[in-house]
Order: sequence, then C-alpha cells, then structure tokens
Amino acid sequence: MLDIYGANRRQLLTIASTDTLKWLVGPDDMVDTCHSDQFWIREFASEAPPVGIETVRMFLSTFRLTQYTQWDRPVVGTLVDDLRRIHDFDSCRDIPNLSKSLRAANHLNNRQTSAASKIANFTFPSAENYIWDSLATKSVRLREKLAGRRPDAYTPGGEHDYPAYHAACRRAFEREMGQDDFTEQACLVTARVRAIPGPLADPQVPDAFFQRRLLDKLMFHEGSAIKNGSLPEPV
Repeated sequence: MLDIYGANRRQLLTIASTDTLKWLVGPDDMVDTCHSDQFWIREFASEAPPVGIETVRMFLSTFRLTQYTQWDRPVVGTLVDDLRRIHDFDSCRDIPNLSKSLRAANHLNNRQTSAASKIANFTFPSAENYIWDSLATKSVRLREKLAGRRPDAYTPGGEHDYPAYHAACRRAFEREMGQDDFTEQACLVTARVRAIPGPLADPQVPDAFFQRRLLDKLMFHEGSAIKNGSLPEPV
C-alpha cells in the first residue's frame, strides 16, 4: 500500500508543491500551452466581461474536459456568468447545482462535478472549495480508510456525492494543517505567489486558497500513485 504519511510523503509533497507553483504563475504567463490558474481567476471574476465562446473553449481544453464529449459552449458561458452573480455562494449547494446544469450542456449528458468544482474554485477563490477529480477521490478513500472511516464520494447509485467529498476533503485539510511539512510548503507557495502581480496578490484572497490548492495537488498525485502502483514523476 502507498505510504502517504510515511516513506512516500516527502516525495509526494514536493511534487505537489512544485505542481501548485507551476500553475499559479501570473495571469499572462502560460503553463506549457495552457493558461494559468490566475488567468481563470481573472477571467471568471465578478467584474470581468461576460464569458465568451473562445474563453469557454480554452477552459474546457486546458482542463481536459473535451476528451470524451462535445459541449454547447454558449450555454457553458452563460452558466459561468450566472454562477458569478451568486452573492451567497455555498460550495455544497452550488457546485452540485452547476454540475447538473453542465450535464445538460454536453452531448453525452455525463457527470460534470469536476468541471463544476474547477469553475467554482476560480470564480470564488475565497470560498472553501475542493476540486473534484477522479484521482483525488482515490486519495480521499485511502485517507478515510486510514482514519477508520468508510464514507464514499459516490452515492449507492453511483452518482457523485459532492457534499460527502467536501466533508472528507475538509478532514484531510484539517489534518494537513496540523503537519509541519505541509504548512511549511503552503507558506512557501503563498509567499511566492502573492509576490506575483495578479488576482492572487489581493490580500482579500485568504491564505486558505493556497493551502487548499496545495492539498488538491497532493491528493491528485496521491491518487495517481494509487492508480498506477508507483510514485509519479517529478513535475
């Protein structure tokens, strides 16, 4: 079994920290051929212009959401515009609602919790969002098992249970915030990114955003190692 708290911890956390910094470069900097996280935070901000079809295309492509389905891009743009007009955003309510709407906006009518959680995370960076990812759910299951719990991120019918996933991620977050190695890396990420001109330099964005983003990446790489039976390559 992958030893996420022992022998494999240092390597996984180092990879996660490097990956977090890689994607949190300035809003006008590219990550390989993709836009950075800060670009999407700027594009999805409440004061930004309406989200156009090309912006939707780039977003879906960046996060590999076009691999298995085609999208009604104008509808997706409208959904993002509608989301950012919400004044009392609640992750456990509004991410599932957005997921349902996005499901109707793709030709396969398949589950879109991942897309919804990513859109919400960049639209409301100050909210307690946890990005849904199929690899991260594997990490959540292992973490919950090691803690002696058995909640799942899926309902008995096989649907995504985002509130259950959110609760499990919050427990993981609370545990990590009690670990010196995690908080050290989180402080490093926070300091470096806040020094970059862009939306994340805004002091109104809480440090918790950077901490959660590091956790997202850590669970992603843990899940990758669980799936592949080997540690991921350095980023």
